[in-house]
Amino acid sequence: DGAPAPASVTALLAGRSAPAVRARIVCACRSVTDVAIQAGIDTGLDLDGLRRELGCGTGCGSCVPELRRRLAVATVAA
Repeated sequence: DGAPAPASVTALLAGRSAPAVRARIVCACRSVTDVAIQAGIDTGLDLDGLRRELGCGTGCGSCVPELRRRLAVATVAA
């Protein structure tokens, strides 16, 4: 199911397994999550590529500033 394995059986039984990763919706118009956007950026998509492949930034445009910010951060990190 893609969930990470707990560090130990004791941790699992004590309810201390790894916290679930929750995806945050960045593009409400197309229901695109931050995880999907980051995955697209990690594969080399630019703003036009994100728009084309994921549809984000093509509706109301309110997510475009965050898309640009994420792309800028990825460029600096590279």
